[in-house]
Amino acid sequence: MNNTRNYWIKLAHVHPRRLGWNDDTRRGIMQQRYGVESTAKLPLDKLRDWVSYLYHQVQKIPTKSESDFAAKQKQIAKIHAQCKAMNLPLSYANTIAKNQHGIDYLEWLSPAQLRGVIAALAYHQQRRKRK
Repeated sequence: MNNTRNYWIKLAHVHPRRLGWNDDTRRGIMQQRYGVESTAKLPLDKLRDWVSYLYHQVQKIPTKSESDFAAKQKQIAKIHAQCKAMNLPLSYANTIAKNQHGIDYLEWLSPAQLRGVIAALAYHQQRRKRK
């Protein structure tokens, strides 16, 4: 029984970290739901209910691949719009990607690398306005 309880207590501490909660947040929500601030004070059935609640909260978080894909699509659309606004071919942005990161195509870049291409295009646009 003690091993089972320890297992549930560990889960009760892992899930809040995955949600980005600090100890005060976790304890505050436990206080609202169960009237206690510590998982050690919860009976096993309430502890299981708490872990179930946390698990369902974690499931609502979009996975990294989904959020990366959505972010990349928005960034690539922005790069397309920037190139179109400056009457530049998309190959210009691919050349920036190759020069900055050694990667031939925009689609292969990470969201952080795409931000660098967007910044370079914005800088190019500013330079054009000054002339």
